[in-house]
Amino acid sequence: MHPAQPGVTFPAMGTATQTSPPASIAPPDRIALIDILRGLVIVIMALDHTREFTHASGWAFNPLSPEGSTPLLYATRWITHLCAPTFVFLAGVSIRIQAINGRTGLPLARRIASRGLWLIFLELTLIGFLWSFSIPFLQFWQVIWAIGWSMILLAGLIFLPPIVSLIIGGVIVVASTASLAAPPDLLGPLTGIIFRGVSILPSFENAAIFVVYPILPWFGVMALGYGAGHIFLSPRRSHLLAIIGLAMLAAFLILRLPNLPGDPRPWAPHADAFWTIASIFDVTKNP
Repeated sequence: MHPAQPGVTFPAMGTATQTSPPASIAPPDRIALIDILRGLVIVIMALDHTREFTHASGWAFNPLSPEGSTPLLYATRWITHLCAPTFVFLAGVSIRIQAINGRTGLPLARRIASRGLWLIFLELTLIGFLWSFSIPFLQFWQVIWAIGWSMILLAGLIFLPPIVSLIIGGVIVVASTASLAAPPDLLGPLTGIIFRGVSILPSFENAAIFVVYPILPWFGVMALGYGAGHIFLSPRRSHLLAIIGLAMLAAFLILRLPNLPGDPRPWAPHADAFWTIASIFDVTKNP
């Protein structure tokens, strides 16, 4: 038996030492792929907003329509369709990564719900004011509003297995088109807030509310992101995401080319081949 040395301790017999896993195998707090994708989306959004505020006749016609538009103008508008779905989906992915990293249960639910409330507050106050710089002001309830409500709703799903979130999100996204058939007054003003965007005229003077991003369809996108978030931690994520992406594009063409139900605007052939292809991809931006 070796004598004890100063400053050195030995575990008692029958006990096991606990060591933390090496940092190399711990789930990362941030994933470069997600940050890069978010950065690209911000650049695209800046491009779209620049087009709207600097193009003199940008509000006079639809840049996605062949009447008055050009292929370049069409491209700068169409590519922005990817922005909001990407941001909302990645928000769900990020919340799932937080859960995998150990922040689960009530602390995580409280964290995302409080942040969601804060986003809604900003949309209803500061962001609304910045649209017109007047009081009372026009209210445009857009993607910040939708992300806020989606985070609050997702706070209730994190107590369930992620597969539940994936299924619920998929059902909501697939069924969102069916909600367009609902009568506009089905739930009064709530129809537009929950299912589809409509303009709502409140009772006070010189103000209006425009619900651009309804709550339920965008919550479905975030729930999908949460349910599929583990894919972004897989060593084979590039391969898996490529397969899923190609499958989704194939499903889109299968539904879109014969003008099957799925978008309220059917595509139509044009004399110019570009505008025929553009019509196929000109789908409704917001649910």
